Amino acid sequence: MNKICLLTLRRSYATTSTSTFRAADTIIKKTEHGNPKPDPNKLVFGANFSDHMLTIKHTNASGWEKPVIEPLKPFSIHPAAKVLHYAIEIFEGLKAYRGNDGKIRLFRPDLNMKRMLTSAERSVLPIFDGNELLECIKKLIQVDADWVPRSTSSTLYIRPTLIGTEPTLGVGASNESLLFVVTGPVGPYFPTGFKPVSLLADTFHCRAFPGGVGAYKAGSNYGPTIYVNQLAHSKGCQQVLWLYGNKQHITEVGTMNVFIYLKNKKGSNELVTPPLNGLILPGVTRQSILDLGRTWKELTVSEREITMDELLEAHRENRLLEMFGAGTACIVCPVERIIYEGKEYNLATMNKGAPLTIRFHDELVNIQFGRKPIYLFLQIFVVFCSQPKRVVDRMYISFDRARYCVRRLNGTHEIGCQSSIRGNSGRMYMIDNDQEFHIYLTDKKLIDSFNSFIIVLNVNLFNTYYIDYLMKHLDKKLNGLLLYLKSNLSRPLDFSHDDQCPNNRNSFYLNQTEKINWNSKGTSLFFRSFPFPIMLIDEEDDYKRLIEFYRQFNNSQSSPACGLELKSFQNAAHTTKTCMTRNDISHSLIDLQEIFCDPIGGLNIYSKLPQSIKIKPDQRSLKSVILILVTTDSFQMFLKPKGSTGGVQQPATALITFLTLAHLIGQEQDEFKKQNKEIIFVTLDGDALDYSASFKFMFDMINGYFPIGNKNEQPIKIEHIHSIIEFQSLSMTNELWLHTHPSSLINQTFIDILLRNNPMINLIRPNSPLPPASSQIFLRQTLSLSFPVYILSSTNQNQLLNHYYHSFFDDPSTLSINISTLEYNTTTEISLWIKRIVEPFAQTLIESLVGIKKNVIIKQEIINNLVYCILKNINCPLIHNVTNQSVGNTFKPFDQTSMPFSINTYPISTTPTFPFIKYVLGYFLRDRSYDIQNLTKISCKEHAYNDSFCSYTFVDGYAPSIINEKSFSGYCVRSYLRFVQSISPAFIIENYDLSQTTYPAWTESRWTTISLRLFIIPTRTHEIVTLIIGILLTFISFCVLFFLRYYTKISLFQPSSS
Repeated sequence: MNKICLLTLRRSYATTSTSTFRAADTIIKKTEHGNPKPDPNKLVFGANFSDHMLTIKHTNASGWEKPVIEPLKPFSIHPAAKVLHYAIEIFEGLKAYRGNDGKIRLFRPDLNMKRMLTSAERSVLPIFDGNELLECIKKLIQVDADWVPRSTSSTLYIRPTLIGTEPTLGVGASNESLLFVVTGPVGPYFPTGFKPVSLLADTFHCRAFPGGVGAYKAGSNYGPTIYVNQLAHSKGCQQVLWLYGNKQHITEVGTMNVFIYLKNKKGSNELVTPPLNGLILPGVTRQSILDLGRTWKELTVSEREITMDELLEAHRENRLLEMFGAGTACIVCPVERIIYEGKEYNLATMNKGAPLTIRFHDELVNIQFGRKPIYLFLQIFVVFCSQPKRVVDRMYISFDRARYCVRRLNGTHEIGCQSSIRGNSGRMYMIDNDQEFHIYLTDKKLIDSFNSFIIVLNVNLFNTYYIDYLMKHLDKKLNGLLLYLKSNLSRPLDFSHDDQCPNNRNSFYLNQTEKINWNSKGTSLFFRSFPFPIMLIDEEDDYKRLIEFYRQFNNSQSSPACGLELKSFQNAAHTTKTCMTRNDISHSLIDLQEIFCDPIGGLNIYSKLPQSIKIKPDQRSLKSVILILVTTDSFQMFLKPKGSTGGVQQPATALITFLTLAHLIGQEQDEFKKQNKEIIFVTLDGDALDYSASFKFMFDMINGYFPIGNKNEQPIKIEHIHSIIEFQSLSMTNELWLHTHPSSLINQTFIDILLRNNPMINLIRPNSPLPPASSQIFLRQTLSLSFPVYILSSTNQNQLLNHYYHSFFDDPSTLSINISTLEYNTTTEISLWIKRIVEPFAQTLIESLVGIKKNVIIKQEIINNLVYCILKNINCPLIHNVTNQSVGNTFKPFDQTSMPFSINTYPISTTPTFPFIKYVLGYFLRDRSYDIQNLTKISCKEHAYNDSFCSYTFVDGYAPSIINEKSFSGYCVRSYLRFVQSISPAFIIENYDLSQTTYPAWTESRWTTISLRLFIIPTRTHEIVTLIIGILLTFISFCVLFFLRYYTKISLFQPSSS
């Protein structure tokens, strides 16, 4: 393996934040066929690239993902990505040099990392540990070591770049980012090589200004200079000499820092470069020239302002000796000619061959290629030819896959968990069962011996009894809680931390005399506020690591013990009203809004058959609209960026049933054209917490905003609603229950046909209490006087059958699905079960609305594919087949990821759930007459231009959905699709008091760092020994320092002249 040496001053570029990626987690995917290497003697700058690249993704919600080294390939990026519109981008440039000894060296990369972090902060991009990025870059170079030229004139250029990728319009910080590094062999930056260049001193255009970003390596600094560079080229110049202000201060030379070597008026030789005053980029080569020059006694090095008048005066008086530019790409480059205010000035740089410029060049190149000793007295370079493990990595063992509890707020209080800003730590104590629990709490000596504990608790003991007992007996000594799952075989029989009566604060229960605890095993722990962090590890190997360290160190009180640090500080506190008020306060100095929490909500999506659009002046008939509802969100007490969100029995199964029915309605659209009812399929996102999405839907309907999208479409109001059908909490049960309300409005004929067509369904007595369902808000907002609701559920008259309701344990295994073996288009028990539900339901709709009996059949593979896509891999062939290539590519980052069902804060946090539903639902309900019209892609676009009510997409075809042919050249999809943000009306109504309870007002706190780390707590003896050793090492260091100074006569503490 190639060894990479770092030539650095010191490693001071690590951030203080633990929110970073780890080089040790890097995933390496090597290419099978590398590209041929170019001739190193024929290289030009920036035209060739190595075989691999490094990519690291970041979201504000999930933090940094694992670094990936993979074959070089183009990116897929959304057209609305902020980098494309607002230039939210920074980059760096450094090189790898191969010396004659075969070693590959990096030159002062610490300065590049420090500058990149500074640029990231200025651009409000996520920061990271520079050490970790540098280690990742070293891994990348090792993978592509053969691309480092074996040449003295060519090097490997390294381009780290950080861009904002959030696909939203609007000037603001990007909540999604991508850090990537590409490399490639390069020759000289200027085609003329090491030859003097000419400059155009521009007096009109400005590169940087005070308070701007001239000192940061941002892409927005460089794009605007291209035009001026072209002006320079038209005048025979290679670069621009940038000036600033009325006095024409010299700042930079194009992409280089500038140096002027002159004999000052005192008669001494002076090397001048402009100071770092905010207009100048702090170049690595610039700093190295300053450090080298200050060790040479024959000249004075100055960082000071210099104007064109002073430069030309020195030129006229023959005091100007040399002028050159300096940068990583070019190293140094002499300047022989300047065009200024229409006049040419031939400088004296090359009169004697530019000896100082060449000296700097040779010194730097010899150091970079390892041909020159690196002297102690320079204090600049320390060679790290190995990859040492950082001290912090030796101190802590990180558990990066832990689930965590966060803070959420509503109008009156806060719920959830959080740590202090620096994290909570304490002695680790592990409790596996009830017996160990009571042994620990009766061990008063142990409890009194330590100030704080992090209790590690078997997940089976996580309920109100044990938690309240711990909080009461440990009081403030309980500094955190870590739950563990030994394996999937040991998961609890019940695990639901929702209320026993879910959503009882805003539901139809308020208008009913009888209250039922539908979720009888619910603990309500989700809705409590804890003053300490709570985390959970559910990976079996993480549990084994944890128990291994615990058994190794926690043998007795006289030996070192394990400690844990839990960090999950939340920015928001108190109530939604408090937090949203803080959101509206701008920073007094930089006028930058800081966001502490975000309203909870996603998208309400609705679609129908395009043929049923009502356009003004046509009037919509009363009682002519049937709404078919399903929810798309859930919640879990413990989040995990890459882990399962649960939600399989609720809402995934209901969603698959809903989409399957949509497909059948679209398939039988010719039959539904024979009746006068509009069937609108609606997905609601935000109902898991107090039905926020349903409140928003009803708010839009009451105020004439439904449907949104085209002012010429007749609005749908309450009086137009015929009935509501909802799929809710479906489990793979032998029986289903139909809940209805109110009895005075229900259609008994519809119910009779449904029960006849599907014997699995049982009718719950009318006007019985309704289970948790969105329909409750539709009834509540209309006083149950306008339309009936029909809720099809696996919930019987008094009990949810889901033991993991609103829990991450609600995964495919609860439906007897082995997710590891599930393949695309595989028939499973759940897909057969859904088929048995949907076909009779569609038959019932046709019979009750059209008046004919028809046996409808859906191809099994449609349901099979929906099950696979939603429960295992949302980046499945289905989504690529029902959309175009550009849309399909947006799902590739979610490969092998199930559809997430969680609390959303759209558009701050994005999820593939919404685009998947939009495109699949719209496709299933498309106007199928267009399938066989043989429209070209161009004619499809023309239809889109002339039809403002529908959307048009040209797709390659999805055979199971259309006609019985095996190949398709593509066809135009015409569909009706609308979507609207589903946050509560509390955040929309102007001057609404968020402390009121008319509407739910849930928000979710923002956070920056989530981490779980194990460390060793030393004994008192170990602490004393460590202190003594430290004092001895300090004394020895001073002795060595005194010896060096005495015998070398050089002061190591002499400050720089700047």
